[in-house]
Amino acid sequence: MGAGAVVDPRGPHPLHPHLRVRDLPLAPSPTDAQRQEIGELAAAIIERRQAICAEREIGLTRLYNEVEEGAYADLRELHEQLDRAVAAAYGWPASVATDADESNRRLLELNLAIAAGEVEYDPFG
Repeated sequence: MGAGAVVDPRGPHPLHPHLRVRDLPLAPSPTDAQRQEIGELAAAIIERRQAICAEREIGLTRLYNEVEEGAYADLRELHEQLDRAVAAAYGWPASVATDADESNRRLLELNLAIAAGEVEYDPFG
């Protein structure tokens, strides 16, 4: 995490230990096109991983361990496309999608600004 960033005092997220910020704000104002792209990519990821898991009779942990080892390049690419689409929805450059420290720093900054009332935030409005 970058200089000056604050690590969540509760420790790493229990399901995503690489995340250093637990309460992640949704993108403040994605366009309808961005929402659609993110939804389509998320659906494609779910469909692809369900197919792999059913065919191989494996769970998600084993699947993603194999993805980390280089298997299923198509699934990895779908995740990378989703990461870029989400970064765009936040108004961030595509490079943030591949930089965990920078994306965590930006999410923390946004979360703190929302909590301080500096940024209007209505994720379900």
